[in-house]
Amino acid sequence: DGKHFLYFGRGGTEEKQGIYAGSTDAAESVFVVATSVVGSYTEANGVGYLLFIREGTLMFQPFDAGKLALSGEATPLVESILSFPGEVGPTAFSAFSASGGNLIYRTGDQQTIRMTWYDRSGKLLETVGEPSGYHEPMLSKDDTKLIFGKSDGSTPQDIYLHDFSRGNTTRLTFDPTSDSTAVFSPDETQVLFCSTRAGKEGFFRRSASGAGGEELVINFETASYPDSWSHDGKYLLYESNGGGKTKVDLWVLPMTGEPVPFPYLESPFEEAHAQFSPDGKWVAYTSNESGRSEVYVQSFPVGGGKWQISTAGGDQPQWRSDGKELFFMAPDRNILSVALDGSATLAIGRPTVVFQTATPLVGITDDRNTYVASKDGQRFLVNTLADTTNLQPLTLVLNWAGEIKK
Repeated sequence: DGKHFLYFGRGGTEEKQGIYAGSTDAAESVFVVATSVVGSYTEANGVGYLLFIREGTLMFQPFDAGKLALSGEATPLVESILSFPGEVGPTAFSAFSASGGNLIYRTGDQQTIRMTWYDRSGKLLETVGEPSGYHEPMLSKDDTKLIFGKSDGSTPQDIYLHDFSRGNTTRLTFDPTSDSTAVFSPDETQVLFCSTRAGKEGFFRRSASGAGGEELVINFETASYPDSWSHDGKYLLYESNGGGKTKVDLWVLPMTGEPVPFPYLESPFEEAHAQFSPDGKWVAYTSNESGRSEVYVQSFPVGGGKWQISTAGGDQPQWRSDGKELFFMAPDRNILSVALDGSATLAIGRPTVVFQTATPLVGITDDRNTYVASKDGQRFLVNTLADTTNLQPLTLVLNWAGEIKK
């Protein structure tokens, strides 16, 4: 009717986290049902329903859109709906949608990951650690150390460092809020990450050895995430939420002198997951300016040219250590490779498939990367779904309410 709406709210307590209903004619909202992710209102056969998630199961319950009230009992519809109840991935998202009497949904487990080494043919070499919720791995230049985010889904994410030579893992952050999206400093003595402290978004850094405390680098008014620290130590590329007008943009934070950020790419589209080339002359990034996510390379600073690298969708660009090869993730979760020569202008080869992965499905506004290449490009550490038989399929149900009555 154009007057009433539903929204998801965290609420002050877990009991008040859930779906709320509001009206343009009233200042107060009404708490409808407890859930950890968003829900959806739909009509089928002349009846209004609220669809929502309860402990991973998609439920449906009659809902009066005029009175903003539920009636009857909630009934299970589909189990194991893919959802993100925490602050990892698309926050509070649930993978279902209903419209016109039809329902589409995705099932599966998004969070349980096994960090796995593969060779260039896709042969499994070895695993790292126990299955858990791993995010955004980054290797040291000599491949002996690895930083990553970790959360079991019910707790905030923290930053860890794994030392391959010693075989041990060290937890680096302990704040009650989420600490994520870590990058090494160029000399690899420090780790920089983002977090929210005292209600403010910011970048922090601490020693990679775990010694000492944390240092605030800068605070932001909007959500911001570090992507890449240039090898000369001068600049940090990061993502910043520009709101409805420019969405996610790429900014640069000078890491020497006055830390006054300046924009690298601002547009009405999303730009994210940026990576400096090893020589600092180029930036590989993802943009959806074409209508889907594609990988581009542009000069740094802007003005020396821009090239589209992927041809059928792409994300998560990663440079080989000599800058002569760029990897990216295709929509079908294949890792692809493109030969590059950026010594003068940029010469680009044809994308070729390296191997198929079983990494979680992510997008331009999700994790910066779910894999990382070794310095010679011959091995890949991939965040692999622990249950590789779970392909997170999409299922379309026509006239779902009619099927229930049968």
